[in-house]
Amino acid sequence: FALTARDTRTGSAVWRQPLDAPPFGRPLVVGGRAYQPLRDDAGTVVEVDVGTGRRTGTLAIRQRIGGGLAVGPGTRPGEHE
Repeated sequence: FALTARDTRTGSAVWRQPLDAPPFGRPLVVGGRAYQPLRDDAGTVVEVDVGTGRRTGTLAIRQRIGGGLAVGPGTRPGEHE
């Protein structure tokens, strides 16, 4: 399982960040970070730098994630507050 950024013109992979479990839905992008919930028992959310693909953090909610993350102003790629 992995989170992959692709070039919008060519479709080629720009970076790939391996994930420890299957992704749960799409990542939430806020500023320069993507937050990807995982489908695991710990309720893991992985934080990734969207420019480099480097993992910058991990959060364990301590329970399965049961719904999608919200999308609001400034959370879409290329959109900044």
